[in-house]
Amino acid sequence: MNKYSTFVLFFLYLIVPNSAVAEDWVLCGNCITDAQFEYAAISAHGERPGEWTWAVANPNSATFRWVSVVYTPPGQVVMGETEESGLFDSGPLSVITTVPSFESLGAVVSLTDGEFSANVNAPSEFERLQFEAIVSISRDVVFFRPVDASGVFSSLQTSLFDFKPQLDQAIRIALSQRNPAWAHNISLFSALKSFFGRGPTGCLNFDNGDVGCFQINFLAPGALLYVEGTAKTISGEDIDVSGISGGERIGVGVLLGLPSEGHVTFVVQHSRMQCGFVNGVLSNCIFVAQ
Repeated sequence: MNKYSTFVLFFLYLIVPNSAVAEDWVLCGNCITDAQFEYAAISAHGERPGEWTWAVANPNSATFRWVSVVYTPPGQVVMGETEESGLFDSGPLSVITTVPSFESLGAVVSLTDGEFSANVNAPSEFERLQFEAIVSISRDVVFFRPVDASGVFSSLQTSLFDFKPQLDQAIRIALSQRNPAWAHNISLFSALKSFFGRGPTGCLNFDNGDVGCFQINFLAPGALLYVEGTAKTISGEDIDVSGISGGERIGVGVLLGLPSEGHVTFVVQHSRMQCGFVNGVLSNCIFVAQ
């Protein structure tokens, strides 16, 4: 089964001022109906006595539901106490585990001899919009052209080896422009990183026409990693730099001479940028519709 069709359960315990908040995500890549979101939460809940509220999400469709589950063991009466969940709190990652994948979500089976009850609720408008923005950042990449005359971005290798903190910061600024609250959603980013296979990623053009993509570490500013297979020169040739895998899922192309002589078009995932190229330096870069 494709990994995007499995459940991934993340136990994330977050510490916020004056309280302990449990934020538990169940990622279900093929959940569509409320019944399927409910089933995913029940599967994750298992034989935990009492009540627990799960955030069940389908990152492929950028949708999620709050699902409150109560499990009553055989012969017992459990007074459920809902654990308080906070969607957009931040804090340290504690434990990550997985639940089994299922061939069919439509057939709800009895997981134990006890009794389950569940209640499904849609997120607030604020939560929905924030979730969609975070999924977009995790699934896609932010592609941009930094404006800096200091030479920090003169070439890919210069930036990566001599100005790594500045390169990392430029990507964080670009992510913040896409979604100002992204840095406060560490727990959800941790979950989505496992689901999509990489963390927040920025791709950028350098002054000499190089292009490349880098994954940041949201817990460690400055500790970004190059994504192998994405570094190319203005001529479209690969730049030999070691890094992490995943470039094939992004897709980077360089089309020198398009749309006309003296120009170059960069294609990164779903984005297309056209630039002038004068005296070995990029100029007047604009995004164009595909």
